[in-house]
Amino acid sequence: MRSGVTATQIFDELLAHNTLRSAALLDYTSLRTYQVVDPKGKVHAEEVGRMEYRAPDQKTFVVTSEKGSGVVRHFGAEPLIASEIETATGKQHHDSAISPAKLHPRAAG
Repeated sequence: MRSGVTATQIFDELLAHNTLRSAALLDYTSLRTYQVVDPKGKVHAEEVGRMEYRAPDQKTFVVTSEKGSGVVRHFGAEPLIASEIETATGKQHHDSAISPAKLHPRAAG
């Protein structure tokens, strides 16, 4: 810890930085490849597409190509993609944030 700085000051700086970052992040698009691979390295299914984020909490996945077994994609890749989208919009997204209350649960009230 920096000399003369309290834990409260550090958390205040962290929360202020997170607020600035969230305000600045309006949208992004990322090319993603999801593969279901067996232990020998054989690819059984693949979904390629664009993950699109729009502030404050919307994600969508637009499939641009698919290969391999439809059943494996349905039970392997699609739940993973859905989980990532849900994390951006759901409670899990906020639960991963560092906060004083999580370090000191009794102090949270």
